[in-house]
Amino acid sequence: MILVGAGEIGGARAIAPALDYFQKWGCPFAVIDHGVLGRELPDSYKRAVLPDSDPEIRKSLTAGVHAYIFGTSLHDPYPLRVARQSRACGIPVICVLDNWMNYRWRLEMDGKPFFMPDIYAVMDHLAEKEAVQEGIPESIIRVTGHASLSNLKDLYLRSGFDKKRREVLRKSGFTEDRRKLLVFVSEPVEMDQGRDSESPRYRGYTEKTVLRLLSESLQAFSDSVVVGLVPHPREDPKGLLEVWERSRGALRGRLLRVENGREAVFIADGVCGMSSLLLYEAFLLGKPILSLQPECRDLNLLFLKKKGARFVVTERESVGQEVMLWIEHIDQTHGENEFHEEMSFHQGAPQRLADLVRSIAADAENRRRGSV
Repeated sequence: MILVGAGEIGGARAIAPALDYFQKWGCPFAVIDHGVLGRELPDSYKRAVLPDSDPEIRKSLTAGVHAYIFGTSLHDPYPLRVARQSRACGIPVICVLDNWMNYRWRLEMDGKPFFMPDIYAVMDHLAEKEAVQEGIPESIIRVTGHASLSNLKDLYLRSGFDKKRREVLRKSGFTEDRRKLLVFVSEPVEMDQGRDSESPRYRGYTEKTVLRLLSESLQAFSDSVVVGLVPHPREDPKGLLEVWERSRGALRGRLLRVENGREAVFIADGVCGMSSLLLYEAFLLGKPILSLQPECRDLNLLFLKKKGARFVVTERESVGQEVMLWIEHIDQTHGENEFHEEMSFHQGAPQRLADLVRSIAADAENRRRGSV
């Protein structure tokens, strides 16, 4: 049996599509009933409830578990804890990365020594290169693609842009007009990395300082654009709205009433944010994107620039100019977005990941039988 764990949304969604293949193949698996993965998957998927103590976890893992696959976390150490106990039981461990940052830290975020999985599955060759630079052995890295992006193209093509846009704007209380819709995808930066230099992981900016800069720079375009705000699932929308109301000036905008951030990206004329995966999704869809990261202190956060994104701003003094050029770019390319070539690789990620895990689990089972 394959055991699956992930506590937070990014790691959970980077694994979930691969489980459909386990189901299709009749490959036995169980999902740890913990965190986002345990909540979001269909009830038909088998759940595993693990004990609280490490000795009891190890005891439960010896009961027919042949491999453990887990998604990384920023705050939830439990999936990594199970990985350590799996290793103690001799069970192969596959770690799945979901973003281009904290490659090594994710494997020591519980305050214990660096944990080396048997396999470290990453999204692309950029992630592979940067993971090696942070001390992950190249021999354990496998480039599988990003499984959560596998259906992005199909969902977008089926979304019915015009109809969906009108529906969302109506639900959100926007007046129907011809203004361009700029979507701001937020992140809980202040919560995760701190609000100033006193925090050792401070990015150099927060979602609040970025929204203020964006608002200031858009004042000259208040007659031609509206702004839709999309808070992160872990973020308090009230805090974001307070910043918006204090800084919006002549701009019109409000929270977008959408089921998820991806839906907002689909209907946007332009997408602004910091380093969110949603910004990368917009990049893949060919949407004009703007990554505002003034005074950025972590080069890993600039992965979109490394991928060739045109508007990635790190200098506070150039924000106004870059915002103007971004708006001009939206005007010039309106309705003519083309899918990025990386999209096709991610489409095959779920099966690639599932094949990898199934193969490792089968090898472990064969070794176990050979030793009996």
